[in-house]
Amino acid sequence: MPPAAQAHGAAQGVVATTRYDRAMRFAAPVPILRMFDLDKAKDFYVGFLGFQVDWEHRFEPATPVYMQVSRGDCRIHLSEHHGDGTPGTATFYRNLPKTP
Repeated sequence: MPPAAQAHGAAQGVVATTRYDRAMRFAAPVPILRMFDLDKAKDFYVGFLGFQVDWEHRFEPATPVYMQVSRGDCRIHLSEHHGDGTPGTATFYRNLPKTP
């Protein structure tokens, strides 16, 4: 067992509480997925899945787009930039039941 874990009581089954546990809060992660065609991405996410485009960013005309789409509490960043999001990446989204 690492010395730091022992110092925080892990050997006795005590879960350590650090200053970060008290100070940090985390929101839901936002995946960055690669897209290769802006129009096809919008057709799929907006037209088929019912997301809305929250914003789009380009450094200048004719450069790659970086954008956010959302539906309810789900947000996804889509990027045309090389190196953002690996093609073939898998993500899991839990489908929540409809509220009455």
